[in-house]
Amino acid sequence: HWEAMYQPSVHSDLDAESQRHTPRILVRRIVSSDHGAVQLSTLPEKKRGFNVLLIVARPSGARDIDPLIAAKALYDVTECCQEQNAAMKPDVEIVRPGTWEATKSYLRERTKKWHDDGGHGAWYDVVHFDVHGSVHDGAACLHFSSDDGTKPVLVSAKLVGKALATYGIDLAVLNACNSACLEHGATGCLAGTVVEYG
Repeated sequence: HWEAMYQPSVHSDLDAESQRHTPRILVRRIVSSDHGAVQLSTLPEKKRGFNVLLIVARPSGARDIDPLIAAKALYDVTECCQEQNAAMKPDVEIVRPGTWEATKSYLRERTKKWHDDGGHGAWYDVVHFDVHGSVHDGAACLHFSSDDGTKPVLVSAKLVGKALATYGIDLAVLNACNSACLEHGATGCLAGTVVEYG
């Protein structure tokens, strides 16, 4: 503390001549208008590429739609960006396996690593669901794979929307049946429910 810089017991023993040559120290305390908070210089914002997370869940195997359709389309976009020397080239990650738990794990772990490295906001720009969709008991659902990949696991669009919101995802692509179905009301609309919660 600045008060400790002046010690009367030391200075009182000095004669008048010595006290005239004792250096005077000026201490100035500046308090900013925002209650003393110190404004630190901000570091430049950490940059990242354009990140896409692709979830493919086609548990019916050979009887199902080609599970590589969305992946091929994204690969073509990436190739086109490279050929055109585009400033922003997509970086595509595919969830393995295509389960709901694995999807949440990718969102959680990639976002955590990004924040630990000094980044802010979402890690993924787009989450692309190439899955089946359906309406059960009036509520829209996405079909993810079971752990062994042999059967569907239904997850409500409400849960999916909340997870996307939790990790700051602003854009989702739905390659799923009943994505915009309105005949079951608002809760049966997959796209509408994801947007409402996300």
